[in-house]
Amino acid sequence: MSVRRSPPATFGSMPDLPNAGSGKTEQQITLRKRKQPDRSCCCNQELQDFRRDITTLLDNFNSAQETTLKFMRDNLMEIKTQLNDIKGSVSTLTEEQNCIKTQICNLAVKSDHTEKQMQALELDVNNIKRTLNNNKSCSIDSSEVILRELHDRTTRLKNLIIVGIPEKKDMALDEVLASDMKEVQHTLHKISTACPKPIKIFRIGKYTSHRDRNLKVCFESPESVKLILRNTDKLPPGIRIYSDKTPGQQQHLKNLKEELSKRIRNGESDITIKYIKGVPQITRKQLDVPKN
Repeated sequence: MSVRRSPPATFGSMPDLPNAGSGKTEQQITLRKRKQPDRSCCCNQELQDFRRDITTLLDNFNSAQETTLKFMRDNLMEIKTQLNDIKGSVSTLTEEQNCIKTQICNLAVKSDHTEKQMQALELDVNNIKRTLNNNKSCSIDSSEVILRELHDRTTRLKNLIIVGIPEKKDMALDEVLASDMKEVQHTLHKISTACPKPIKIFRIGKYTSHRDRNLKVCFESPESVKLILRNTDKLPPGIRIYSDKTPGQQQHLKNLKEELSKRIRNGESDITIKYIKGVPQITRKQLDVPKN
């Protein structure tokens, strides 16, 4: 390729415009060819390789991103599940805590109630101690009262009380006693001819002119009294015989009669007082069972 050199430089700031179109000027103009690409260059292949590498890299990056996102999604789901489990556990713990608080409150109330009961029991124990201390001096006297009551009951087992025998009022004392003894023997013989003679009889109570006093009849042994009491249904009209009771026994029988009357007023009609082994008790009446 021929290369022309550029014309020598001309001095002056402006070209010779009037002579610009002349041939002389055209001879001074040169043409410079542009550099053409080398047909033997392998850039296209390199670009394709580069593109393929970039595409592969982007695909790998996308795959890695998808794997990472999937892993993160799975982790998020697991975290959500764990959070839900934690919420459930927290709710359960809250309920249990509330239940424990309620139980503690109930225990506090029970503790206060128990403390009050303990105070009341302590007060009762102190009262019992004071009562025992006060009764220590009376324990010997109580024993003596019990022994006297037992001795009195044993002595009275040999006695009977007869009600209904008229009292002679216009006779001397010896004659009155003889008359009473005669009437007592006559009454007892109607019960049983085997009745022994009493060893002593006397009227009990203060004398009055308008009332007959009861007779106390004393025997040698309690067996005679038991024989007579078992056959009181044979007594003549107007005569009644009772066992000789101590004041304590009389009070006990009175209390039983009052209780019997109260229970009958309250609707219990099948009860009565019955002597069981010599002791009066309130029991049910035995119904009569018809015999076949």
